Amino acid sequence: MTQTWPRVFHTVLFGWLATLSVATLAVARAQSPSIHRANPDFFVKRDCNSTNCHGNTVGTSFLWNQSGEIWFQHDPHANAYARLLSADSQRIVQALWDHDKSFPETTQAPVYLEFLETRCVSCHASELAPRTQRIQGVDCQACHGSAIHWDDSHLSNSWKALGIERFKDPSANGRVNTESAWQLAQVCGSCHIGQLGRTEEVHFNDQPSMPLGQQEVSHQLMAAGHPPTYFELTNFLTRYPKHWWDNNNVAAAMAKPNVGPIITANPVAESLDTWRIGKLVNAKQRLELLKNRLGKSEWPELTEHRCTSCHHPIEANRKTNPPSQPLAEWDGWYLEHIDLALALTQFPNTHSSNTDSTSADAPCGPMGESPIPFSHPSVQSWVSHSKPLKQLLLNPLANHPTGQTDEIRTHIDAMLELLEPILQCQYPIVMPGQIPPIREAWNARTLPSLTHGPSWESAVQWRIANRALGEIEIPGQIVLPSEPYDWDFPTMMWTRTQQMPYRASRYFDPDDFQKQLLEIIQSHKR
Repeated sequence: MTQTWPRVFHTVLFGWLATLSVATLAVARAQSPSIHRANPDFFVKRDCNSTNCHGNTVGTSFLWNQSGEIWFQHDPHANAYARLLSADSQRIVQALWDHDKSFPETTQAPVYLEFLETRCVSCHASELAPRTQRIQGVDCQACHGSAIHWDDSHLSNSWKALGIERFKDPSANGRVNTESAWQLAQVCGSCHIGQLGRTEEVHFNDQPSMPLGQQEVSHQLMAAGHPPTYFELTNFLTRYPKHWWDNNNVAAAMAKPNVGPIITANPVAESLDTWRIGKLVNAKQRLELLKNRLGKSEWPELTEHRCTSCHHPIEANRKTNPPSQPLAEWDGWYLEHIDLALALTQFPNTHSSNTDSTSADAPCGPMGESPIPFSHPSVQSWVSHSKPLKQLLLNPLANHPTGQTDEIRTHIDAMLELLEPILQCQYPIVMPGQIPPIREAWNARTLPSLTHGPSWESAVQWRIANRALGEIEIPGQIVLPSEPYDWDFPTMMWTRTQQMPYRASRYFDPDDFQKQLLEIIQSHKR
């Protein structure tokens, strides 16, 4: 795209306050209803990522000016579509292929590319880009909204002067606000957790509309070779090659240090509040996914159960995990410790005292705190539905296609109703003085359950929650009572060539974890 000198001057002079962000929480990734560019003359990697915008040389310019180049050079997401053309992905596609039809000889064959469009593109590329630009992978538009909304108005002083309120301005319609942890968790979870029942279309200005694809990693896909999609927001942000400044003035290691203004206030990876928000938003997404799976021809969906229930090393001295478990355990990965996230949340003072109801006449305030940790009706209501839901999903009769899906759905609806106003009104975290007693009460609640043959998934979730709670010792900095373990989620920055850490469960020993658990709890009492 040719840049006029006034445009170049305008960009250089005012672009330093330009912010990478997106739409409303109710609008998930790539679901803006407005028209999106399909013009081949517009190319995100060339235009958004031009030298005088977001594509300057890494390490030699302001962060806003090199953020796009950090993304395209270092971020694994930018390589997501190219991964679909790799030998590993070809083996996955071949395993899923209709064996009555011949498998294409090259990845450029129209039938191969059409398969990718149907099964893979909704997560491995931007649905807001035309097919000819899929190779860009998960580009700027996939998370920040269509480039057509990031026009010259996002360079204007009037929009930038609004500060954190600027995304509420009508001119920002279609720009997704990833500076909000609530929005960021929603955007990330749409792929890393999944979305079914998507019926919207993307409307282009010079080509036919295209329907949004379904986003799900099913057991069929995993059996073909796709890795599991375990996701947790704070761990993700810790390992992310950042193309932004966060509240701790931290960006990607390849960014030029101490140069330029802090242009965003993105969620801090080590923040307890980021952990809390991620748990609440992702729990809602996970429940919606489960609800959409109920009653379908593919039900029961085996990814509803923990991989380690069936998949484990076949060794004579293997310790069962958990011991003597007769049934496949439901994978409550995204619903672990939601009671803690709720206990850390301020609720409106107008909430009913009835433990069967958490609705309020004024769901968005004013806020208050529960004097006794875990005593709020919302916590009690969550537990009253999550426990029977887990038991139902452990029951082979309930998992049968003709099983007790109505009862399962009733509990899901109650849990979704509880979460809805929290996400809509973005309830704040409790005051700092309330956190130590909550942590003490949480240890007392979780210790019994984790000392009886804990699963790898439960142990990892406990460790992640513990890291977040450790943040209160030194605000903005994680305090780890002990070093990470072989079975733990890694914390080093991702690289494109690095294998995902999904073999960690092979190193997990429940007996060793019990010793580590006691060590960590004792450290909290010092």
